[in-house]
Amino acid sequence: MTFDPGLQGWKLHRTADNPGFTGLIGPLWARQAPDGLWKYAFQAQPQHLNAIGIVHGGMLMSFADHALG
Repeated sequence: MTFDPGLQGWKLHRTADNPGFTGLIGPLWARQAPDGLWKYAFQAQPQHLNAIGIVHGGMLMSFADHALG
């Protein structure tokens, strides 16, 4: 069974239409929690992995930069 973030209240964050770097690392997801804080997520896909099949550190840092920015 495939997890669908859209069915869990996540909205696709504007990255696919971004011609810059952010558009390359997506798709990224966002949703506002009941406490008003925004939450960000991504589903690891093959393009996010390093040569040994683990999420690349550069992807994690880019995601953190995006979420904290």
